[in-house]
Amino acid sequence: MRNGSNWTQKAYLKASNAQAADYFGGSDVAGFSGVAVSSGTVIIGAPGEGSNAVGVNGNQSNNSFGDAGAAYVFTIAPPELRLTATRIGDTLQLTATGTTNTEWRLESCDVLTGTDAWQPLTNITLGSSPTVIQQPLTSTNRFYRGAWVP
Repeated sequence: MRNGSNWTQKAYLKASNAQAADYFGGSDVAGFSGVAVSSGTVIIGAPGEGSNAVGVNGNQSNNSFGDAGAAYVFTIAPPELRLTATRIGDTLQLTATGTTNTEWRLESCDVLTGTDAWQPLTNITLGSSPTVIQQPLTSTNRFYRGAWVP
């Protein structure tokens, strides 16, 4: 994870049956990568993995299928965000709670002005106490959401 110019390791991914020449995350062909990342999912290939396991949780100890290959799927459950809105006169008070120490980008969408695309509002980091954001109430048809920033 990056914070400014500093990087911090958050996880260590390893094959459940790692062996030499499995090429976990790499390739035996120059220039090819065996890693795909999308949101909270990482898929890592091992083209040289040789077990005869079939499906998830198969017998990985039998390496009689030389270079059969394997794909390892790792997922992370997204954190939780709860947004509540309270109208106070001409102000809308958004209160955010959820998984502590997670960063979120709050966005709004105003359907009446024709700006139906989500617009960034602010970034927040949830702590042990609720995070409160005050917004001028310029529209009663505005929607709010939080996008997790892993």
